[in-house]
Amino acid sequence: METNIKRLLILIVLVLAGCGENEQAVINTKQSFQSSEEDVIAQEYVAATPESIVGTFLIDENSEWAGTTWSKFVLQKNGLIRTPDLGGAVFIWYIDSAGHVCAKDYPYLRFSVTPKGDLRMFGNWGEAEYRRVSETKSTSADDTANLISNPIIEKAIREGNKKFEHELTEDDLRQVNKLTIDNNKLTSIPQDLEKLTLLEELRIDHNQLTDLKGLDKLTQLKKLGLNDNQLTDMKELEKLTELERLNVSNNRLTDVKGLEKRTKLTYLNIGNNNLTDVKGIETLTQLTTLSLSDNKLTSAKSLERHTKLTILFLNNNELTAVKGLDKLAQLEMLHLGGNQLTDIQDLQILTGLKKLNLKDNPEITQEQITELQKALPNCKIDSSPKN
Repeated sequence: METNIKRLLILIVLVLAGCGENEQAVINTKQSFQSSEEDVIAQEYVAATPESIVGTFLIDENSEWAGTTWSKFVLQKNGLIRTPDLGGAVFIWYIDSAGHVCAKDYPYLRFSVTPKGDLRMFGNWGEAEYRRVSETKSTSADDTANLISNPIIEKAIREGNKKFEHELTEDDLRQVNKLTIDNNKLTSIPQDLEKLTLLEELRIDHNQLTDLKGLDKLTQLKKLGLNDNQLTDMKELEKLTELERLNVSNNRLTDVKGLEKRTKLTYLNIGNNNLTDVKGIETLTQLTTLSLSDNKLTSAKSLERHTKLTILFLNNNELTAVKGLDKLAQLEMLHLGGNQLTDIQDLQILTGLKKLNLKDNPEITQEQITELQKALPNCKIDSSPKN
């Protein structure tokens, strides 16, 4: 209120200036009030520290925001902000250079700390005071930090299961069977993941993983997404015997070691790596979808045992022949664009094909395409034959 009074006085002085008062006096008065206001702010707020902000905070009952969905915040030691009154929404907090508490990826949520240890949320929309509850309640806010120390993991758990509005328990963790932690700049597998022993589906796409140490503890995994990381091997996947779907595209893999015994796999994407061959996946005979696009493969012969394949991507490799593909009688979709094919006659036997991509194979002629289309009348063939 004191700040508002000062602003009102400044406005009165400005009005007087318009009535002929000395302009310099007005400037001096305005600067004086501004300095005074800065002093008040400096006295009202202190720089936040990780230790000072952990606890549970309730909105002041006299606040105009009382009764709204932002009436309670729980700031945890592991770096998480929970909002039980906002459908369990969670954020990761950090302290900025000004000593304010901010929410990662949510600029509208900012707090200042008062000398009493309370919080004041502020922004362009206004301000609201939050008082710290009793020490016994605030201590409970640390319980989850002992169970899940990584805020990224806990945030993902809570976002995946909105009913977890309380402190997480071991029983809660046993109920988690699906987790997504994409786009978090992770360079290694977080240790807390091993506590999710019944996890069946995990996505860690678009991170910076260089190895998979620790992932071998999740033996119940059926679906695993590791797209767009920096992996050079998959040896840690050897113990994941229940895997059915795996995406390791957009990495730095040079071989497929670690997958030889993953015989339950039905979907496998190893596109956009540095593979020159796929020796080792001959045993994965249950595959129905396989992507090997954007590698450096020169032969497809090693795929002839994958007779259950219905979808196969081999585009943008260095193939010159299609030998081995004629054994894949169940194929419905085949992508061979962006290679160096010269002979496609063996494809005529694949009468189940519905879609075939042969674009950007510079040595294929129109005559070859015409002959192939006659053999596969129900197949849509995309091509760009040379003149």
